[in-house]
Amino acid sequence: MNPEKLDAMLKLLLKVFSVIIIDCGSEVNNPIVTVFENTTLIVHVVNPEILSLNQAKKMNEKIQGLMFPAEMIKVVINKY
Repeated sequence: MNPEKLDAMLKLLLKVFSVIIIDCGSEVNNPIVTVFENTTLIVHVVNPEILSLNQAKKMNEKIQGLMFPAEMIKVVINKY
């Protein structure tokens, strides 16, 4: 989906729902940045394994590099 259509859809959904949960996968691309621009909180779900934690750290650094503040990102450890 192109970022402009996604942005319009998210703005419409935010008028109807107070909470929207979107599974963004494991890469940051233009549509994901559009989702982040329309949010107040990024919840990063991570498995408790060394490889997953290292990848999560890199992902969080990448998100912060796109000028999203660290305070906006919360990490949740998925035990199961």
